[in-house]
Amino acid sequence: MKKIIIVILSLVLLTGCGTTDEEKTTMFYDSLEKAYASIYITEGVGLPVYEDSKVTLKDVNWYKTANSTYNSYEKIEDTINSVFTGKLNEELNKVLARKYREIDAELYTTGTGGCILDYQIDDTLMDNLKKDVTISKIKGKKITFKYKDKEYTAKKSDNVYVFGDKVFECN
Repeated sequence: MKKIIIVILSLVLLTGCGTTDEEKTTMFYDSLEKAYASIYITEGVGLPVYEDSKVTLKDVNWYKTANSTYNSYEKIEDTINSVFTGKLNEELNKVLARKYREIDAELYTTGTGGCILDYQIDDTLMDNLKKDVTISKIKGKKITFKYKDKEYTAKKSDNVYVFGDKVFECN
């Protein structure tokens, strides 16, 4: 039994147990989608709302959001925290806290809007990202990629890629 375990461990050490470039690419685009959504939701125009579902608290109108993917404060917060670190993470979470809150277990936003980004958060988002964001190099845990003639780097952490810079900016 010990010999079998030693042989298996030797094979794992020799062949490696890391993820393939294809798996890293898929993981990267999934993370990129989260990064885009984080910027869109906080600094961008934000989530769509039901204009007829309005609540006024302390003279501020809050509108119920109309998005099935990002339908809770915690989901958005987790999305931001999974793909951003440091000061950028803090800034996005501050904006999130200002623009969104849960009221009676539903997600609401002030609906104050924001800037326009290139894509909507819908079924075409991933295709648009794959079309416009090109991977230049995959080396170990780092991916180098280009978007709008600018080069960026993302680093793999667990099952996501983390971005140190804001890739998507308002138009």
